[in-house]
Amino acid sequence: VKGDAEKRREAKREAIRAVLKVGDRVETNIWGPGIVERINKKTATIGKTGRSGTARFAVDLSFLRIIAAS
Repeated sequence: VKGDAEKRREAKREAIRAVLKVGDRVETNIWGPGIVERINKKTATIGKTGRSGTARFAVDLSFLRIIAAS
């Protein structure tokens, strides 16, 4: 049921938001590892530095896994 799935995602977002801090290294499902630059209500802005510079993208908190705390 759609409502049940969203409630589970929101519970996961709340759990991650409670421990996530700016500067933490995280793993994203699509973009790979990155560093948290900003935390919003449902998403976090992740920065990833590569050969061509820094890319920034918003990722749903429920799709993040903390690798190392800052």
